[in-house]
Amino acid sequence: MRNQNSAIAEMIDDIRSIGTDKLAGDHPAEDWLADWENLIDLREDYADALTRGEQPVLTIPMTDGMPIIARMDDTADCSVAAELAQPPVPGS
Repeated sequence: MRNQNSAIAEMIDDIRSIGTDKLAGDHPAEDWLADWENLIDLREDYADALTRGEQPVLTIPMTDGMPIIARMDDTADCSVAAELAQPPVPGS
């Protein structure tokens, strides 16, 4: 999970490296990147709870009345976000 989070963070950094001027002209891009950052934070909190021996629940945040993964998919055909929003399978 943490390796996936690192890969997501690297993707975000790569996209942001094109510059704020170019991203400012693409309103959905900023929201999409923010949703990815929210998903990373959620997954990190989940991983921390697992490390403490807890049994956390992975709850997807809502933005503008819809789960962020649905909004992400609407913006950029991003079905992988839905997969990453699922709890990890033990032992995988």
